[in-house]
Amino acid sequence: MEQAQSLKLNVTNIHKFLVGSNKQLAKLKKDKQNLLFKYEKQAQRRKKESKIEAKDFGIGGGLKRVASAVSRPAMSFFDRIKEFFGVILLGLLINNLPKILAELKKFFNSGFIKGLRSFLSIIGKGFMAFVDITLSLPQSVRNAFDKTKNDIENQLNAVGGTLDSLVRFFTGGSDNNDTGTEVWRSSTGAAGSWSQVNVDGFGDQYNWSVTLEPFDGYLYAATYNYVDSDNPGFELWRCQTCNGTDWIQVPIAKGLGDTENRAIRSLIDHDGNLYGFTFNRTTGMEVWRTSDGMNWNQIGIDGLGDSNNREPYWDNSVVTHDNLLYVGTTNTANGGEIWQMFAKIYLPLVVR
Repeated sequence: MEQAQSLKLNVTNIHKFLVGSNKQLAKLKKDKQNLLFKYEKQAQRRKKESKIEAKDFGIGGGLKRVASAVSRPAMSFFDRIKEFFGVILLGLLINNLPKILAELKKFFNSGFIKGLRSFLSIIGKGFMAFVDITLSLPQSVRNAFDKTKNDIENQLNAVGGTLDSLVRFFTGGSDNNDTGTEVWRSSTGAAGSWSQVNVDGFGDQYNWSVTLEPFDGYLYAATYNYVDSDNPGFELWRCQTCNGTDWIQVPIAKGLGDTENRAIRSLIDHDGNLYGFTFNRTTGMEVWRTSDGMNWNQIGIDGLGDSNNREPYWDNSVVTHDNLLYVGTTNTANGGEIWQMFAKIYLPLVVR
């Protein structure tokens, strides 16, 4: 009997709990709906207020600016000073604006501006007069004028074509101890695109190798000529189109007058001159310079003071850097040296 009464009591308690839970759930749902409704109303109100504030006119706008001024942070002492002087400068500018405009007007009407306008006007009138004179010349004179102009243009184009021919082709020289050095060129550098553009050895089988350098519209080729030769000393050749038909030997003595100058190991274009560095086993390397390719002058002393400086360490040991000329020497007795040309003389940089 007691167990049945206890079971009935438990069932009653569970029923009350479930009923209470349902009431709480219903209340939460209602509160949620009310909250969402309030949010929606607030959003609508803010939207309407933003539209009204955006107009910013009338009393509301004035009150808003006053409120903004009242609510903004107080300016610092320096900010107040800047604002004070800014107001003063603005007032001075406004008060003196007529004087400033008058001074500007006076400047543009001054003699300097009038003189400048007159000068430019004279140039313009002169140009137009030249055009008028040219157009009024007899046809024969105009034809002669046009011919002269065309001749000048053709000469300039020829120079440009020569430079293009040097730039457009890859050029290389070979060592050949049998029939003499060979010069080859290619427009692409690819295999099968090379063609020889000189006679072997430039006609002398003892011109075994060659050093090449473009300068002032020509391609220069300096040879090595010594062993077994009856007339030793390097030769210097040059061409413009460099297609194999226009090589000309530069009219200088072989070896520049010294048969021990077996070769020019390096040629380089620097400061508007062409420099040549010789190979000389007796007195040492010599440095020569020319501005036109024809007239050469030695600069510096043989071997740069050491006859064991026989030659530059091949062509790639002579370079320019930062508008200065450098050479690295071959010296089997004391070790290689690096020299820099300074004010037309050579100074050692690294010794051995």
